[in-house]
Amino acid sequence: MAANDDDFGLFREAMAKSDKLARKYGTGKSDARRDAFHATSHAASRATLREVGGDLGVMIDDTGGEVMVFCRSGLQKKILQRLKRGGRDYRPSEILDLHGSTKTEAGEMLAAFIAGALADGARHVMVIHGKGLHSPGRGVLKKFTADWLKRQAAVKAFCSAQARDGGSGAVYVLLQRR
Repeated sequence: MAANDDDFGLFREAMAKSDKLARKYGTGKSDARRDAFHATSHAASRATLREVGGDLGVMIDDTGGEVMVFCRSGLQKKILQRLKRGGRDYRPSEILDLHGSTKTEAGEMLAAFIAGALADGARHVMVIHGKGLHSPGRGVLKKFTADWLKRQAAVKAFCSAQARDGGSGAVYVLLQRR
């Protein structure tokens, strides 16, 4: 027995009210943020973010290989370990997919995404950059994403995701508290 279109429509309407499902399936705030992103300029969205000065040291920076790990000094080791595991307490509340973007577009999307996540009070987010297996400049977005995230003071740490979330084609990002 196949479900008819009316049942499916009623289900989607009821589930759109659930924030977690809305963000995962693109029926809630994320859609509004994506639309707002296209309406704002790169400069305006970056103005809300502050780049790192010389005062924020780096404790761990292993972003040159397949698996990436980055952590600013002062962050507890156990917090980084939990972020790497992506467990129940460290599940990303918002996700950005950069597949098919140029570096310029990716920078604009990252700026809008991180600024929006901070405004929403999100602490754990995920950025999908892909592995670059099907592109001529293998891993271009991966390296760009790592370099961009390292420059943002609001980013406390990031690491490659678990295999269930994209493995080395995505990063979990820990943002500072508001």
